[in-house]
Amino acid sequence: MSGDGPAGSFFSEAVPFRDPLRLSYLAPLRRAASSRILPWPLRKRAAKLCMTWSRKRLHRVRHIAVDHCRWCSAGAPGDLGPIWQYWAQGVEAAPPVVKACLRSVARHRGERKLVVLDDRTVEDHVDLPGHIWDKRRRGLMNSQHFSNFIRLDLLARHGGTWLDATILLRQPVPPEIEREDFYILRETGRHPRLVETWFIHARKGHPLVETVLHGLADYWKAHDGLHDYFMFPYHFEAALLLNGGLRREFLARPQVGADRPHELQWLLFEPLDEAAHRAVHDRFWLHKLTHKAERPATEKRLLWDAILDGWPAN
Repeated sequence: MSGDGPAGSFFSEAVPFRDPLRLSYLAPLRRAASSRILPWPLRKRAAKLCMTWSRKRLHRVRHIAVDHCRWCSAGAPGDLGPIWQYWAQGVEAAPPVVKACLRSVARHRGERKLVVLDDRTVEDHVDLPGHIWDKRRRGLMNSQHFSNFIRLDLLARHGGTWLDATILLRQPVPPEIEREDFYILRETGRHPRLVETWFIHARKGHPLVETVLHGLADYWKAHDGLHDYFMFPYHFEAALLLNGGLRREFLARPQVGADRPHELQWLLFEPLDEAAHRAVHDRFWLHKLTHKAERPATEKRLLWDAILDGWPAN
């Protein structure tokens, strides 16, 4: 895979990051966790030790994901599906920054089909377990956490590219990614989650997606709430530790961090500097913004204002 941006490749890191899945001193534990010979209690223990010794922070809540990830899909990747997006209340009720992001995806969808769902239309495309719908209706699961099931089920059933509604696209999804069976960005900072889940590309029936979907559904069957906001990515970590084949395939893909896609978000409330902000914009092919921040009271034209007006124009 290759692809170049003004500040370097979209598909490599200038400085390699410390990858918990590659730490050599944990190799025996990873082999034990994914063994098909060892009994399940020993495999669980090995996976949990891997989590603790790779990144100690939040290790106890990450351990909980292991308890629900015994099952592993034996499926094979299929077709490439649409670009999927979701805003629970519907596009017309979305905040202005979300509308701006959705417009950018529509503008750069290329030849791909784009499907934007809301709570009125999502049931036509997914088939979730009954207890997930029940907990959603009872208010035990908010829209953000419900959307975790939506994205996994859509990708498992149809394949495609999931983009959160707060993603600003610079260009169409690169063909290098569309050719992959699975692609996701990595968390390379101090937080212990392995991956970012606001962008996921997967072919229909991909076994990692199906495995994480099953584990997350099993977790919600046992619990009426989350032990931690990031239980979703912790299930990716558990699935990769417990399944050697999935882990090897995952690590064969380019491992790219999510730092560059967040840089524009950090600058949203700066006065617009066309050249400087455009340089940041062009460093990566997508950008993760936020609808939760409040614009400061100022008469200056901010980067935020420009994005709401359709920046950049091309």
